[in-house]
Amino acid sequence: MDKFIVAARDDGMGSRIFAILNALFVASKLGDISLMRFVWDRAYFKKDDANKTTFKGKDTQIIGMSVEEIEDVFSQEFIQNHYLPASLFLKNPSLIHMGIFDWKIKNWNNFLNDYNSN
Repeated sequence: MDKFIVAARDDGMGSRIFAILNALFVASKLGDISLMRFVWDRAYFKKDDANKTTFKGKDTQIIGMSVEEIEDVFSQEFIQNHYLPASLFLKNPSLIHMGIFDWKIKNWNNFLNDYNSN
């Protein structure tokens, strides 16, 4: 089975972009950015009037947790090379390795050993 570094945030646009940049960095440290994949599910957040916050006494509206369509953010080539459909990722729990959340990984060498052995 192929191994990938996956950015799988499901919150706002900025958090997703940061996760992708982090995953690209880790993949590059492993020697190949093609190891990076990302999930881009828009099911929860859409840019509409219900998803805006108006400051009291001001006419300014701030778009909150909005997420653009994947095609509006990334090139077709980037999508083809790195996109992992959320349905594929989330329906297969064996694809998820939770080492970081179990506090097993404390430094780069721990990560590299875990990545190479699992």
